[in-house]
Amino acid sequence: MKFVAIGCGAFLLLSCICTAGGYWWSMRQAAALTEQYQQQLAQPGGGGTAAPAAGGTCAKAKACCEAIYSQPMFQGQGMQACAGVDQAAASGAFADVACSSMLDGFKQAGAGIPGGVPAACN
Repeated sequence: MKFVAIGCGAFLLLSCICTAGGYWWSMRQAAALTEQYQQQLAQPGGGGTAAPAAGGTCAKAKACCEAIYSQPMFQGQGMQACAGVDQAAASGAFADVACSSMLDGFKQAGAGIPGGVPAACN
């Protein structure tokens, strides 16, 4: 019985050490990622607040989104989807792919509203 108690105590101590080590490691990784993100924001053009380029896929997706969600039936609900286009536009190398996918989704949504797909989506 004595060895069982010693073994349980050792496992309890080991689990506490592993938990503390895991917490320390995750905090270390979070701090490194936060620092990397802040450095990226400090660089010119890295702020992620840039508007979609005029004439690009993201600008077309934004115009389509605004045309759909400005319909009276939506009463302004869904404008967060339009804000999502801005976030996708700031995603760097994947902006065109993300905006193209969103544009396809907006076209499908536009097919279900009275009057069909708005002209801004074509």
